[in-house]
Amino acid sequence: MSAWAMVLVLALAGSFLVIVVPRLSEWLRDGGGVEWLWRAERPGLWAEAGIFWNALRAGAAYAGQVGGYVHDTAMSVWIPPSACHYVTGTWSDVAGAIANTIAKSKAAADNTGVVTIPIMLPQNSVAQKGSYLKSVDVLWEVLTAALDAQSALIHKATAPANGAAFAAPAAQTFTYDTGHDTAAERLTLDQHKETLTITTPFWMDDDDLVMVQLSFDAAATSALTFFGARANFTLRV
Repeated sequence: MSAWAMVLVLALAGSFLVIVVPRLSEWLRDGGGVEWLWRAERPGLWAEAGIFWNALRAGAAYAGQVGGYVHDTAMSVWIPPSACHYVTGTWSDVAGAIANTIAKSKAAADNTGVVTIPIMLPQNSVAQKGSYLKSVDVLWEVLTAALDAQSALIHKATAPANGAAFAAPAAQTFTYDTGHDTAAERLTLDQHKETLTITTPFWMDDDDLVMVQLSFDAAATSALTFFGARANFTLRV
């Protein structure tokens, strides 16, 4: 029997002993009968029955899962532009066009700016626990002139031991959303929300370093504003 199954059995047995046995003894002491269930002096009986039923439902929902108390498939974490890394071009912190938002702006120039987004999620050394990374949304805007090219990469590296060098990161396969799955769609003068869906989602080990790298090949007058990213994942803890 797995450790989780053992915990479930013990919890249910404890609930039975604490809730059911005392009530059964009381029922027998009072002579039994269906009418006992409806007496006004038993206001807590149905509440206790509800507690026991919810315990059963919770056990059924998590049976067979590796983990403990949370298995949420709709988790997201926002990664602001201030947490990202920028190479090539002149980048500056700016207020967003909408009040109380922030962004990173690249000055117009005919060069290729690279933005690297660290995926910062809860990680776990135990298999199938922590964060199960599924997709990443990235948001940016192009003004004045369309880009010459835009592309993305997802890398997964492993933190080395003391004294060892980093090994080459492993590229992770993914697909673009339908609004960005052709090169022409990624160049346009527009506000972009590009979704990168990982082909084979994975649990992030405690020594995994996951980064999304965006390349923006700008024309001479392309003005680029980067707003940040959102990582979408399953949380199991």
